[in-house]
Order: sequence, then C-alpha cells, then structure tokens
Amino acid sequence: MFLLVCSTNAFCVTADELKKLEESAKQGDAQAQNRLGLCYGNGDGVKKDPKMAFLCFEKAAKQGYAKAQFNLGTYYREGIGVEKDSKMTFLWFEKRYAYSYSIEIIGQSGNYQTLQVTDLSMDKGHDCKRVTAPTQLSPCQIYQFEETAVAVAEEIDLKGIMDVEVILHDNQLKLLEIDARLPSQTPISVYWSTGVNMIKMLCELFLNEKTDGPQNHQKCFVCVEHIRVRGNVLEVCGERVMSSDTPLTLQPCFFGADEALTSYQPKKRTWVATMIFAGNSHGEISAKKKSCYEEITNL
Repeated sequence: MFLLVCSTNAFCVTADELKKLEESAKQGDAQAQNRLGLCYGNGDGVKKDPKMAFLCFEKAAKQGYAKAQFNLGTYYREGIGVEKDSKMTFLWFEKRYAYSYSIEIIGQSGNYQTLQVTDLSMDKGHDCKRVTAPTQLSPCQIYQFEETAVAVAEEIDLKGIMDVEVILHDNQLKLLEIDARLPSQTPISVYWSTGVNMIKMLCELFLNEKTDGPQNHQKCFVCVEHIRVRGNVLEVCGERVMSSDTPLTLQPCFFGADEALTSYQPKKRTWVATMIFAGNSHGEISAKKKSCYEEITNL
C-alpha cells in the first residue's frame, strides 16, 4: 500500500491554522485546498478522512495545482477515498507532468544573478499556455535549480540573459532546454510578481559591465495565460496562438484582468489575448479569472 507522506508536504497544524486553511480553501485557494487534503489524508489536526482528502485534492487539481494533481493521481492509483481507476490515474499524472519550471539568469562570468522561478503549463503540443509565479517548488528545489542555472551559465561563458527550463521527475529536476529571447512571457511574469525589470538589468550589464543584484521580494501572485475567443467560446491556448491575429494592442484593466496584449476590438467575433492577472493569493487570481472570462463569454 502506498502511503502518501512527503517530507516537503509534512506539517502539523494548530486549530487556528486549520481554521485559516478551511477559510482559504472555501474561497478557492488551491494551495490551501491541497494542504487541507493532506490534513484529512494523514489525520493531522482532524479525524482521518480519505474521502474528504480526495475531494480537497480534486478541487485543487482542477485549478491546475501541480502537487494536488500528483496527490489525486496517487489516490486513484491506490484506491484511497475512491475506487481504483487506472485511466484517471494516468490522466492526473499526465497533467502533473505537463508542468515545467523556468528560471532567468543574467550576468557575465563570475557575476551571475538568478531571478524568480516560474511555473509553466503546457498544451498538448508542449506549447506554453500559462505562466504562474511564485513557484510551487520547494525552497530546496529552488536552490538546486539556481545552482544548475549558474553552472550552465559558467560552462557556456554566458554574457547576457538565458532562460533555463526543467521538469520535475521522480523528485529530481531534469534539464529540458536553454534559450534566450525577448519579449517573453516569463520576464513579464517575473516583473509583475517581483518588480524586477530584466531589460534594465541587461542595459546595466552592457553599459556598465555589471549588474546590481535584484531586490528579491515577493510582490504578488501572478498568472499570465493566452486565450482565443470565438463568439462566446473562450479557449486557453499555447502562446503560438498570439501570432494568429493582428494588430495587437496593450490594454490595462481588460475585462477585469490587470493588463492584456490583445487583438480585441468591439464587435469583433474572433480575437486573441495574453491575459495578466495579479493578486495576493491563488484564490484571488482564480476568482478574478472566473469573473473576467464570464464577462468575455457573455459579450
């Protein structure tokens, strides 16, 4: 029997902490829903209840929360709180590993600065459809990712900016690709989340031969995703969809989104957009997205 216990997920909750988790979970916070599922699954602070754990994981997993997708897949595989279902096991494990992780690194030999890690969600063609920050990776995994990025930069004698992408498999980060391009959705996400301006850092590097370390502080939670609208049907798509329509304009406060790059025009039936949502929690962003997309599909 597989026992769902992970050192990165293990924690002991007090009654007050449990109450806050329940409140956040009710508001749609996927991270809180997943942690509440762990409480019920392990009997931590509450009576052990596999069915309730399953329901909590399911709510978080359907919002795209990677850890919950893994936990839900495990419950289906082992028949914990639900009947065993190999098809559902594969479905949720496939969703879990549809994620990859990105880190930008800037500088020159002997002086590299790693920036905020972002989480990438892919479509079936492995085209990025969504970027979120801050990352779901653990502090230990973030440190390992930063060390890997610096090692790659030193090896190729980087001067400038580079994006390193990895996947998490068997609890190990595995290098997927390295590239460098601007504009890009990951620098946009990092800017909205932390306020760090990579263009400014690049200018400092090439004009002054140095980069001052960014002020790494969490400003907010951010979700950047690409959509295509056809009539009253809205679809989240890979970033290539943005090349399918023109002209694109930058629109602040776009149907409730904080900002959007879009081909939308009044009475236009088919259009695309890169949507930017910012908030103080995953739950706040989820609520903002839901309201925004409902308004768009009701046009």
